[in-house]
Amino acid sequence: MNTKNFYWNTNKNFVLEVLSYEFKCEFETTDNSWYNDECPSLLLKFETYTMQLFLPSNYMGEYSEYCLMVYNTYSDFMDDNSETYFFFTNLNEVIEKLKTYL
Repeated sequence: MNTKNFYWNTNKNFVLEVLSYEFKCEFETTDNSWYNDECPSLLLKFETYTMQLFLPSNYMGEYSEYCLMVYNTYSDFMDDNSETYFFFTNLNEVIEKLKTYL
């Protein structure tokens, strides 16, 4: 296993576990990663929102932050139609933002 695959999988699994613990199944979380992308991503489905959370793929450079994209409907997600997105430097900031949507 190379370094990118190790970081990719470890980071993704860690964030999945943290979100599951913090939100106790208040939304559906699935791995939405495409392994040809620059970073792993998770799909979060709430009652009224669909969100995609892109995870950092390294600690430096262009892909070192979390990016949360918010879609009003699942069809907006399928059409990649989001005008709302946020960047965060740590997972705590992501969790606090997700709490505002509950």
